[in-house]
Amino acid sequence: MAYCICLINDIYSMIKKIVCFGCSWTFGSELISPDLTVTDLNQAEYASENQEYRRKHAYPGLVADAFNLELVDLSFPGSSLESMRWNFLWWCKQNAYLKDSLLIFGLTDATRQSWYNPTHKKSIGDPLWNSHIHSAWLTQKNNKVEQYWYDLQKLWLSASFDLTWAEHNFTQAITLFDYARVQYQLPIIQINMLSNLYNPSVPSLLYPNLSFKEILTQQQKTLDQTLFAPGGHPNENGHKLIANILIEHINGANFLVDKQQ
Repeated sequence: MAYCICLINDIYSMIKKIVCFGCSWTFGSELISPDLTVTDLNQAEYASENQEYRRKHAYPGLVADAFNLELVDLSFPGSSLESMRWNFLWWCKQNAYLKDSLLIFGLTDATRQSWYNPTHKKSIGDPLWNSHIHSAWLTQKNNKVEQYWYDLQKLWLSASFDLTWAEHNFTQAITLFDYARVQYQLPIIQINMLSNLYNPSVPSLLYPNLSFKEILTQQQKTLDQTLFAPGGHPNENGHKLIANILIEHINGANFLVDKQQ
C-alpha cells in the first residue's frame, strides 16, 4: 500500500511525550492479557491488572515506546468528537508548556455525540476530564446511567440529528485540532479510526475519506491475518499495523528533530 506522507516544513523542538485522544479504538478495547483471570470482558478491559498490557499493545503505547517517549492517553471508550474537543481544551489548560508534545487524534464516528454531565461524580481511577454521557453508551441499558439520559438522547435523535450536523461536527473537530499545529506550533496527526466520509480536510489529517477500520479490513485480506478482536476492535496485530503506519509518518515528517541541532 502506498502511504501518504504529509511532510511538514517546520522543525519542532525535541518531543518528550505523545498525547492521544480518541474512542475505544485508541483506548485499546478488547486488548486483554492472556494471564488475566477475570472472565467478564467488560471487567477485564478496565481491570488495573490489565492496564499495562493494554498500554503496551494499543497503538499509542507502541508508538510512544518506539521513540522512547512518555504516553499521555486521554482516549476513552464511547468518546465522541465533541468530548474529544473538550478533553483537548482541558489538556491545553493544564499544560503551560506544550511544545514538548506530539498530539495524535484518533477521530471517531462523527455521528456520535456526548452530553456533558455536570453532576458526574469522580471515582477512583476516573480521569478528571471525563464528564460526559456518550451516545455510544446509550445504545444499551446500563443501570448506572439514569433514564433521563436515554430519554434526552432519543429526543435529540428524533428532533435534531441530521448528516449535515455530523459533517459540521467533523469540521469543528478537525479544525480545532489543527489549530494547535498553527497556534502552538505543535506536531499534530489526525487519523480517521472509523469512517467519516466528509469533504473538509486539514493538513494534519492523514488519509481523508479513508479510515483505519477500512485499512485493516483491506490488509486482513491481503495478509491473510486476523487483525480484529471478536467485538470488532483491532487486536494486537491490528494495533501493531496502525502503529507502524504512524511511526513511518512521524519519521518522514521529522517531528522528532530538535531545532537546536
